[in-house]
Amino acid sequence: MSSKSIKNKLFLLLAMMGAIPFIATIIFIGWHNIMDLDQHAREDNWSRNVTIGEHLTQLEDRNLYVLRTLASTPVVKRYLQNPNPEDEATIRKILDNINDIFQDNNLTAVTDGNGQQRIRTDNNTKINMSSRKHFQEVMAGHDYISDIMVSMSNGQLVVVIATPVLDDQNRPIGLVHRNFYLNKVQKFIHDQNTNGSTIILTDRDNHVIASTDEDGAYASGTDLSQEVAQISEKLDGDRGIVRLDLKDEDCIAAYSRDKVTGWGILTITPYSVINSAVSSVLSKGFILGLVIMLFVNLIAYMLAARISRPLLEINKMASNIVKGKTNNDILPEISNDELGDISQALTEIQSIHESLLNEGKRDDLTGLYNRISMEEFCRRKLREYDEPESLGLISIYLVDLDNFHEVNKDKGQEYGDRLLHEYARKLKDCFRSNDCVGRLEADKFIVILDRQPHMDIVVKKAKLINEMTRNFTMDDKNIGLTASVGVAVAPHNGKTYHHLFHAADLALRSVKEQGRDGYKLADELEA
Repeated sequence: MSSKSIKNKLFLLLAMMGAIPFIATIIFIGWHNIMDLDQHAREDNWSRNVTIGEHLTQLEDRNLYVLRTLASTPVVKRYLQNPNPEDEATIRKILDNINDIFQDNNLTAVTDGNGQQRIRTDNNTKINMSSRKHFQEVMAGHDYISDIMVSMSNGQLVVVIATPVLDDQNRPIGLVHRNFYLNKVQKFIHDQNTNGSTIILTDRDNHVIASTDEDGAYASGTDLSQEVAQISEKLDGDRGIVRLDLKDEDCIAAYSRDKVTGWGILTITPYSVINSAVSSVLSKGFILGLVIMLFVNLIAYMLAARISRPLLEINKMASNIVKGKTNNDILPEISNDELGDISQALTEIQSIHESLLNEGKRDDLTGLYNRISMEEFCRRKLREYDEPESLGLISIYLVDLDNFHEVNKDKGQEYGDRLLHEYARKLKDCFRSNDCVGRLEADKFIVILDRQPHMDIVVKKAKLINEMTRNFTMDDKNIGLTASVGVAVAPHNGKTYHHLFHAADLALRSVKEQGRDGYKLADELEA
């Protein structure tokens, strides 16, 4: 074997040790970013749906409140029963004030029980509305928001919001109604949009009435009945988030319906946007990785040269002996120090490689710290703990959901995962931002607190966990969840992580044996 071959093989071996973590890191970064961006897209889409839904509700409530107030005024009732100029003048002043409230000049009108408009704020020709659907609905005695119509005065899309005027016997004698133009809704939707996503508002018949894609596949007037049916089938309902193909494109879609108007709200993010963002992150990571790889390869080359030097000297002398040369230089002394150098060099390389590894410290499902992170946190706090100068107690809470397995079995794993995710969030909200909350496994959680001034606070926190669990709800329903809590405190129950964990676990088992749904301090077991 030539001296060059020995050196090259050592170099390739060391270079591969740098390449494998680099490749693994790139794969992990790509996978992790896809998961994060997918979840972010789902949350962002649903957040915009909720924001638009709340905006529509506010507009509806505001208009209906003003119209109901107007309809209940004595002068309006009196005027519809006995029209006269004096009352008409009073009503017109009120209507002018309404325009000032809304800061617009939208039409507001008063119509009698025969469908004949009596007063219009725009002073245009009064029409008979008896054949209009919103007139017929309101005269049945309830509020109504009409379907989308085209305004005869300006050609814009408009919705009529109307409420009945009732006499002293609660019988409809007319109505007050107000036009609401969709251009403001369109502007609001555009303000909520971000690059790459599309927000769509549809009417009761699933036709697009407002969209951020006015010149594309979701322009105004487009019939989305097929797409809505496809989404509803995937959701098994009329609200939620789903991933599916829409118009031959892989998308994440959030869908909901406004309860009053029946309008659909649809936010679509193509998966190509997520992939593009991941590609951007990977490109930056790849460039950084190449720089690190070049640095690692340089070190590998230098180490290969140093490690192979004694072997090259031996190889050289052996070659000279075979060739019959007798004037060989004396070999340098090869001692255990050479092996020590190799070990040290490999350790240095491994140290560099370890800087590329990004060991996850959080639980994927709940986002809380995992078992290893919690143990490291506790050990660090115990090392810092100096009893004579202590600023307080260190306490460990082990929390076990009593009947989670039954819920998971009845409702399914997907529901159980969502329950654990939501419970983790509620559990974290029970503590300070600098407190450490983690998940051990399945339905078992751990909380580590330091600087607790006295035992009363420790007990109060245990009670808070029990109370929060009893009041825990999913989909606005209390599912009857309870928790067993075991508590251990340093230095009373030990000064090492294993001692404290064992003491808290014994307390937890005692709670379960005594009927669950409670807490117990490790001190109480010793008593």
